[in-house]
Amino acid sequence: MPAVRILEAAAAEATGAAAWYESQRAGLGADFREERILLKRFPFSVVFVDTGGAKVVLAVAHHRRRPAYWRGRVSRTGLAR
Repeated sequence: MPAVRILEAAAAEATGAAAWYESQRAGLGADFREERILLKRFPFSVVFVDTGGAKVVLAVAHHRRRPAYWRGRVSRTGLAR
């Protein structure tokens, strides 16, 4: 599997945005870090979290089937939110 590369400037922007959201409400910054990539051609999202050292894909989720079924995977895998 290829590594995910993120430019330093983009990582700094994401960190700053997450800090701002966290300052607005506890836990919101972690929610911001839980990201989704929406596929344009297919009704799926790739859901992943940034662990600080890697991007971990939690699900390839269909848009209309069992919304947010994957949320429990964060705690079951031991990933911090």
